[in-house]
Amino acid sequence: MIKRILVAIDNSPHAAAATQRACEIAHAHNAETAGLAVVDTPEIIGQTTPVYPEAAVLAAEASQELVAEAERTVKSALEKYAALCETAHVPHLEIIREGVPADQILRVSRLFDLLVIGVRTFFHFETREGPGDSLTRILRESATPVLAVPRFNPGPFHTVTVVFDGSANAARTLRDFAVFAHPYDFKIKIVSSHRDEDHARQVAEAAAAYLRAHGKTDLTAFGTKHDIVDALEDDVIGATDLIVAGQHHRQPIKDLFKRSVPDYLVKEGHTSLFIG
Repeated sequence: MIKRILVAIDNSPHAAAATQRACEIAHAHNAETAGLAVVDTPEIIGQTTPVYPEAAVLAAEASQELVAEAERTVKSALEKYAALCETAHVPHLEIIREGVPADQILRVSRLFDLLVIGVRTFFHFETREGPGDSLTRILRESATPVLAVPRFNPGPFHTVTVVFDGSANAARTLRDFAVFAHPYDFKIKIVSSHRDEDHARQVAEAAAAYLRAHGKTDLTAFGTKHDIVDALEDDVIGATDLIVAGQHHRQPIKDLFKRSVPDYLVKEGHTSLFIG
């Protein structure tokens, strides 16, 4: 069961959507949530480092003002998080850290059962315009299952597509997903890709057998010889609420023909993604 859910908070609609999704999951699992907001002090100070020594005093003052403004922003974001949790009647606490956002999120999330985060992140709001790249690193390095959600939250998940290639990463994700899915009645499709379509079908069926053993009965499994991202584009994207996929670690020569499902979905930005 999932008992502790960490929500990565910034002052964006994606963080609000992540909070709403976390509250829904907390109800299903009888869990508590914690909102984590990070003041990116290292980048703020780095952006205001003076070129000339005589500007050091002015640079220090500018840094202090930007850090103070960032602290006010993250406190406001956490207040919004807390208000959404209160409305949903979900137990919550608020955490503020200073440092590199991805570092802090990875560190704090180690003792949580699930990390919920927007598929777009805006942790560097004082120093950059537009979304940052923290999520890519978090998906690659997290010891905790990650649920990345888009800006718009259409409601509870009903349909799930599991991308499974039989690798250790995919197996770990499948086990984590079985825990996540326990209180839900999902309609689950499992897809595997391999040059040998029969082999791909057998791999998908093995994953289906595992989920059946964990009480999931509304299952279909199929294999394809096509690139997995092409298969998702053709049959899945837009028709599923959640995609479950193990992080793909590329081997430069062997895996040139493969595209990473997580990388594709982060770039696409409209479908929720679960990675163990």
